[in-house]
This record gives sequence, structure tokens and C-alpha cells, in this order.
Amino acid sequence: MSYIKSAVSCFLRQESSIRTNNKLENRKRLLATKVCILFGLGCTSAMFAATPEPVAPQGTNFGAVTPQRVSFNGYPYVVTYVNGHFEAALGNGTVGAIKGTAAINIPKSIQFEGKDIPVTAIKRHAFQNWEGTDVTFAEDSVLQRIEAFAFHSSNLKRINLPESLISIENTAFCATQLKSIRIPSKLAIIPEGCFAHCSELESVEVAPGSALVEFGHSAFAGDRKLRSFNIPNTVNTVGGECFSGCNDLSFPADWEPRIVKEGGFRGCRSESAKRFLNRND
Repeated sequence: MSYIKSAVSCFLRQESSIRTNNKLENRKRLLATKVCILFGLGCTSAMFAATPEPVAPQGTNFGAVTPQRVSFNGYPYVVTYVNGHFEAALGNGTVGAIKGTAAINIPKSIQFEGKDIPVTAIKRHAFQNWEGTDVTFAEDSVLQRIEAFAFHSSNLKRINLPESLISIENTAFCATQLKSIRIPSKLAIIPEGCFAHCSELESVEVAPGSALVEFGHSAFAGDRKLRSFNIPNTVNTVGGECFSGCNDLSFPADWEPRIVKEGGFRGCRSESAKRFLNRND
């Protein structure tokens, strides 16, 4: 837009000049300025033209790309058509969308309108306050994302996170009853409060070849029973209060994170934690 303003200003100066001095050279400059203005307006119109909304394939009830709430095997899902394909997420964004106490196996895909829709996410709050204890996944699961608060304050005791998982959001497993957890190799960040205040958590196992690089603020805060954690050397950032209250957790002797935020190891009493206690990078 600044380009067009400049061109218009130039045009007005040229026009004024022509009124006082009607030389051929001035008329040529005026014509060139008009062309610049028209070209700029054309570009601007193209920039701000409405982009057509993607449309789902014929033979579906979607029409324009709008998330659809559906039910499969008694559980709520949201199905979305995005980037040329359908995806399903378990839950519907409301607190406690998953009810009951029965163990749940999350499938690779669900059936909708005669199509196999891959289950790629667990929506925020889906299992929050859930009374059940066990969640499993299909062996060939394609789940990629677990959203914030997904299992917050639930009675969850056992879950086998699939290897396809690449993202977990804040406080997803905060205040659950997990006793152990295995971190899949593709997960790069354990975010803020993810496993905080898991009063029964005793061990964390990181898969071989892990992509882990960061622990977020309070990621394991308050996990007083946590004793075993094979932290890989790839982890170079420890957020503030990350291990606060993990009193007796031992840390690998060869692990030296580059960044430790304030209070990252507050209250840790093991001999292996002493080298970290005064760090605040």
C-alpha cells in the first residue's frame, strides 16, 4: 500500500508540473506514473482477493471444510477435512467428553461415510476427570498429537503411547495416577506441566533414538515417587521448576544440559542432582 501512496503522490506532482509546463517529457513521465498506479492496484486486488475455501470431495456431507462431530463405537470424535484428506480426533473439546470406567483401545481409524478416517489426535480435555484406568492404542496407530488437558486429573494408570506420537501439549497428563510412562522416540518436547503432580509416577523410560531436546516448565514437578529416568543426552534445556519436588530422582552422570532455568532442580536431594542446584541460565 505504501508503494501505491508514493506513486499517487508522484502522479499529482507530475500533473501539477504539466499544467505549468506542458512539455513532451513531462507527459511521458505522467503516463509512466499512471501505469505504475494501475499495476499496483492490480497487485493489491490480487493480494486481498478472497481465497476460495477448500471443499471436501463429492459424495460426502461435508461441503466446505467444517469440523463434524461424529460418534464411533460409542465415543465422540471430530472429523475434519484438511490438506486434502480427512482426519479424526477423539473427543469434542469439552471437559470429560469420554465417560465411564471401561478400558479404551483407540483405533487406527474410524468409519465415516464409508471411509476409513485416521485417528491422528486426542482433543483437549477429552479424558479430563475420567474414572477409567487403562488406555491402549492399535499396534499400527497413526496418532500424532495429544492436546492440552487431555487426561488432566483423571484416574489414568496405564497408557502405551504409540511410536507415531510427535506432540503432547501442556498439562496433558497432569495429576494422573500413572505409575510409569514410556516416551516415544519422535517426541521432541515434554511441555509445561505435562506429567506434573503425578503422585504415583515412579519411572520414565525414553525410547532408543529419542528426539527429545527440551523439558518444559514444571514438566515433572511434584512427582515425589519418581526414581528412574533414562534422560538422553539430546535434552539440552530444562525449564524452571521442571523437577521441583522430585526429591530422590537420580540423573545420568554424563548428562549436562546447556540451559537450566531457575529452580529446575529445586528440592532434588540425590547426589547426582547437586551439580544442577545453583544453575539459572
